[in-house]
Amino acid sequence: MSDTINRTIHLCIPKKYQQEPIISKLTSEYHLNVNISAALLGTDSYSSGWFEIHLEGEEPSIQAAIAYLTDLKVVVQKIEAW
Repeated sequence: MSDTINRTIHLCIPKKYQQEPIISKLTSEYHLNVNISAALLGTDSYSSGWFEIHLEGEEPSIQAAIAYLTDLKVVVQKIEAW
């Protein structure tokens, strides 16, 4: 079993995914604890939204979750050194 680690990332979620449970899937499918520390999402759904989230979990789970986000074309920026 791997050690639990913490990572902070910035996500830019395209408008086509605003009605999808992308962030909650990080918890349910990848078994991560997720804390949203900042967000900007318009109610008009005409533009992308961004989130700064803190992830806590095992390194392989975090890497798999980032691969999932990248496959969806979600822009993932790492905020802290990995």
